[in-house]
Amino acid sequence: LHFGHDITAVASVNGINSAMEGVMMPAAKVVGNIAYTNYPLLWLYQISLFGVEAVNISAAQALEESKTPALIIHSAEDEIVPINRFSIVSHVENTEYLTEIPEYDTDNKDSHAGILFDKDGKANKELFETVTHFFEKAAKAAENGE
Repeated sequence: LHFGHDITAVASVNGINSAMEGVMMPAAKVVGNIAYTNYPLLWLYQISLFGVEAVNISAAQALEESKTPALIIHSAEDEIVPINRFSIVSHVENTEYLTEIPEYDTDNKDSHAGILFDKDGKANKELFETVTHFFEKAAKAAENGE
């Protein structure tokens, strides 16, 4: 699940759950459910790009199986990756392994990338402090063997 990397913790901001959802979501939005007739070919294409192991596992599944501490942040207003459909948040069944799932609403109309910025276009200090604090806490826990 870690592809040979020693991963102490992960953070996701407005993350999509799987590669196939990332392909199918915009296609279905444009042409409707007929997009799913191309699913087998798109699945094979994704495998040629990323390999079968990466395509056949979702972010939520990887989190559940790896038990890696995760900070999942998702904007309630994200239209690119809707929080209730294709997001990691919408697929996580056991939140025991998730450290926090805060929801951030912004005044910025582009809530997918806009979550990174405040209404003045500067870095979203609260978000970056949350991520930094999470990684610091996870690093200390890893150092202590927790």
